[in-house]
Amino acid sequence: MSSGLVWFCVVLGLGAGVVRRRSASVALVAVQSLLIGLAALGIGSGGGTPEPVAGLALLAKAVVVAALLGYAVARTRQPRPIGDDAAPALNGLVMLAAVAAVIALVPDGPDASQTALHGGLALLAIGLVIAVMRRATLFQVLGLLVIENGVAVVALSGERGLPTVVELGVVFDLAIIVAVAVAFQSRILGAFGTTDAEAMRGLRD
Repeated sequence: MSSGLVWFCVVLGLGAGVVRRRSASVALVAVQSLLIGLAALGIGSGGGTPEPVAGLALLAKAVVVAALLGYAVARTRQPRPIGDDAAPALNGLVMLAAVAAVIALVPDGPDASQTALHGGLALLAIGLVIAVMRRATLFQVLGLLVIENGVAVVALSGERGLPTVVELGVVFDLAIIVAVAVAFQSRILGAFGTTDAEAMRGLRD
């Protein structure tokens, strides 16, 4: 992947973590997945060996994520934003700090693969922050997807390209997205009146 494309994907991840609207975050993560899929196919990747199976799987994920999570958002409209949506600046600062820490801890290298490594690890950090700090259940799913995109970016930078286990992970993710975003999202809203994960902390076995 080209350096510009890697860092643009990082910017998309940062945007997905700070926007208030769930639909906007879904769109940003879908575009991120689409670009990584195109890079895996060798389109606009700036070099590297094309990975057609992985590329098609990532492109399918981008389309399915946009469709399924968009459907979940439409079915779970809420009259008021969840509490953490009022503090996007804090989320942004934490993500930037995590990205800076990752870049500082990983030593620099002379080739483009090192840039992809930095960018991929930055996406891992961003996705982790989104999953931990955003209280809406859908944002937590999106955080996991950003983490997976980071894994894909790192894998694409390797000499052997994207391994089969990552391709299978994409398929597994699609099954998880179907179960969580479509089936559970509306049930959580119906039971608690909100999709705020904080409302479920009082549950016990």
